[in-house]
Amino acid sequence: MCVVVDADTFTYFSNPHSSRHGEFQPVIKWVRDSNSKYVYGGTTYEAQLRKQQDFLSFLTRMYQAGKTVVIDHQKVDQIEQAIRQTITGSSYDDHHIVAIVLISRCKLVCSMDSGLRNLIDACYSNSGRSTIKRQLRIRNFRKPSIYSGRGSASTLRRRTSSSNCGPCCHT
Repeated sequence: MCVVVDADTFTYFSNPHSSRHGEFQPVIKWVRDSNSKYVYGGTTYEAQLRKQQDFLSFLTRMYQAGKTVVIDHQKVDQIEQAIRQTITGSSYDDHHIVAIVLISRCKLVCSMDSGLRNLIDACYSNSGRSTIKRQLRIRNFRKPSIYSGRGSASTLRRRTSSSNCGPCCHT
């Protein structure tokens, strides 16, 4: 199964001296020791990576180890724009994360951002689902779990069976 890492947790993955690095070790270990991968893509995500050289270095190491999947930037940008136009809210600024999740069928997002959590809830509500199915022609998608620290560790156990894998892990 794949995981999308939101920019607000980049430091927790890449800096062993960050205050919450230990909280995200279970995810790092889970990806390292399984067929799981980090998934990312799109212009917005790429811009965030350029601002966080430590996390970019971390992802480069994961890429070299075969632990990443890069989603087509143009596809992510198109879905991001469509979601941005249809699902609006003042605290929503992570439409690109939802686009990556929808395209990859990723079932786990690492984030501490309540705005992203609210955006995911809106996209996966009944009206949000209808909009995504109708306007984006995306079918059979499941709401991802959000990992926000050790208190979310049970999420890793629930999401590790091969039946939970999206197509991104099989590339």
